[in-house]
Amino acid sequence: MPGILYCAVMTGKPTSKTSPVKKLFLCAAFIILPMTATAQSVPRVKARIVSFDGKRIEVMTGEGKTAQALSIALMPNTRIMAETTQALFDIKPGDYVGATMEKIVGDRWKASEVHLFPASFKGANEGLFALPSDSRKMTVAGIVKENAPGILSLSFRGLGPKDGPECRGHAPANIAEGCQGQIQVMVEMDANVTALKLSDKSALVPGAVVAVSILAGPDGRPMTPGLTVQGGNPAMSAAIPAAK
Repeated sequence: MPGILYCAVMTGKPTSKTSPVKKLFLCAAFIILPMTATAQSVPRVKARIVSFDGKRIEVMTGEGKTAQALSIALMPNTRIMAETTQALFDIKPGDYVGATMEKIVGDRWKASEVHLFPASFKGANEGLFALPSDSRKMTVAGIVKENAPGILSLSFRGLGPKDGPECRGHAPANIAEGCQGQIQVMVEMDANVTALKLSDKSALVPGAVVAVSILAGPDGRPMTPGLTVQGGNPAMSAAIPAAK
């Protein structure tokens, strides 16, 4: 998430023994995947679009010597989302949000990123858990109870062991199970606040930065059940070598 950690691996050159999709799967353990319950086990990469022909997106992952070309097919039901800047004061009680945060003192938390999700995402990837890449930071996803100046109050469902301050982990699939927790998060003026909204193929322009969920198609080639357009400067596409 937004409040989300993306894996932009793909180092080294693919070989006949290791396909690009298999290489992507190797980094799955380090990824927090977005906010659909069905996407939690799907590897995700961050890349820049080189071209799009209506059926496949050609992208480049990584930077410099680690950059790799990848061709990814869209599925008939691929969900395309777009991330846009969001005003913090427009977030209201009942909204479903995620935040990437770190503890500052005692039980006080400060958010570096806040992401507003569509109502249809409520309950997906809900909970309070550490980032695999940085144990000093936590991610919370839950319902806004109050948006006071500089403070977001959230309620969330976690795994356990009990309600209150000890409620941690990803919420179980059964909504009758799990613990109930609450948290207050400080949000400073310079925090990155974004909203995730449904979009369409018109957003898949050269130069746009995307976070793409990856599956192996029937032919073994990469395909995506969903991606998020994070922006980018189309003029930059001229500097990106064409994918093979």
